[in-house]
Amino acid sequence: MKLPCSVIEDLLPAYCDNACRPASREAVAEHLRCCPRCRRLHDCLCRPLGRQEEQAAISGSLEEKWRRQKTIDGFQWGMMALLVGAAVFFLLGVVQFTHTFPMGREAAIVRQVQVREDGAIAIDLWLDGRACELAYETPPGNKALYLVPKRQLFPWGPDSQEDWEAASCLFYQLDGEEEYGPEGAILLADTIDAIYVGPVGDAVQVWERTSVKNGRAVFPKE
Repeated sequence: MKLPCSVIEDLLPAYCDNACRPASREAVAEHLRCCPRCRRLHDCLCRPLGRQEEQAAISGSLEEKWRRQKTIDGFQWGMMALLVGAAVFFLLGVVQFTHTFPMGREAAIVRQVQVREDGAIAIDLWLDGRACELAYETPPGNKALYLVPKRQLFPWGPDSQEDWEAASCLFYQLDGEEEYGPEGAILLADTIDAIYVGPVGDAVQVWERTSVKNGRAVFPKE
């Protein structure tokens, strides 16, 4: 069976490694006896490597393996950094939109405190533009109400301004006859004896109770 040179060229690697079938091996041997071109190709493929060539082949193989491993390691580290960055970004986002942090007394300016004839307590406040809310807090075991300006972790949105914004408050106390106070007012519990502006430990007192249903403004201090 005579085979063309193109087929012989495909079979030569297996022929040199003694890996082809007997029929194919006999056909290649027959072709090589009468084809100088394919015989030269056979001699090149089947020629044993010298020591230097063998070392070069081993070195090239190791270098290729190292490059592949380096590429895999770089990809893995990149994915890990991406995942860590995404996790940090997610956690910061959660904190940004679910937690607020108290600001010092300097973040609130008390302009006027007035106890009206109906017993309502009007507090004229201005807040630092970076504050996102004014929280009403009563620490456990404390009979005082604290008006605490709070901010988000990062300034964001229209509230993150450098100027000041009005944040007036109106509180009322029930006198036993009325069930509701003035419109927009907040009920002041009977257990509250004082009102402060600022966080605990850094606050200024603006009102104190003088009797069960009455109180007086103590800001500005005389």
